[in-house]
Amino acid sequence: MSPSVWESSETLALWALLAWEPSDLSDPKEAEEVRVSRDKTIAWLSKVKPTDTTQSNSLRLLLDVRTGKSAEQLKPRIDELLRQQHADGGWSQTKVLASDAYATGQTLYALSFVGLKGDQPEIQRAVAFLTATQRDDGSWEMTPRYHPDAETTGIPVRRPVPITYFGSSWAVLGLVRSVPSPPDTLAKQRQAFDNILAFHGKYEVDEKNSVIGVDLRYYELSDKDVGDFTNWLQAFPKLTSLQFKSNKITDASPAHLRALPQLRTLTLENAMITDAGLAALKDLAHLETLGLKGTQVTVSGVQGLQQTLPR
Repeated sequence: MSPSVWESSETLALWALLAWEPSDLSDPKEAEEVRVSRDKTIAWLSKVKPTDTTQSNSLRLLLDVRTGKSAEQLKPRIDELLRQQHADGGWSQTKVLASDAYATGQTLYALSFVGLKGDQPEIQRAVAFLTATQRDDGSWEMTPRYHPDAETTGIPVRRPVPITYFGSSWAVLGLVRSVPSPPDTLAKQRQAFDNILAFHGKYEVDEKNSVIGVDLRYYELSDKDVGDFTNWLQAFPKLTSLQFKSNKITDASPAHLRALPQLRTLTLENAMITDAGLAALKDLAHLETLGLKGTQVTVSGVQGLQQTLPR
């Protein structure tokens, strides 16, 4: 069994409880045996020290939801999972590992059952992490690891297939639960193209004809226009570059751009934004290049953003 699944005795016990939870057995004897086993497992879990891994917290949250815990009782575990999110938008299996599809997808899946909406910044950053790290073949790259108690020999683990399968599966489950189906994607894209041209804009596509860049520097857009374009441009999930040039753009606009968490390059030339507006960009976890020529942003404001977004 993969070390990620067999992470600890605690994890296996949680998996067993989740498997038992929906059971509704007609045979009274069998139902009683399951009840006794469940009660023994719950008693053991109440005594064992939690491992405090992402998977442990996610599975415990799922179990709490299934057993009808109140919103007040769920909140501490939700807060802990959100605290464990990395700056790149993902979660890692353990504290010493990098963000990956397994932990991120699993956490998204668990959080989807507690009322967190898809437009919440933490969820958007996680979705952006998964969409940005998916490989061309549809899978996600994963790094195999040893079982926690296994003695390593110094020879790298050579079989990435199991963990790649599990990681990709969790990524899909997390995305399915966090991103609504877009039945009108083509219509939305057509609307986006029409408005880009209407505002004298330009767009760039990659080798697969997916839109990756939009340049709207040729029209004085307002804050409302920025908000409208943010909605339209969500039809292009691979969009990573966006450019504006307008002195009608104020501190109200950066908040709209949170809906495009996959952005890596952003230009806000001549915009009337200050350090307060700049702070709203902290949710763009993948941002690498920011053009602020002609704005009212200070060096202090830029340094503050760079601390939050070191990339």
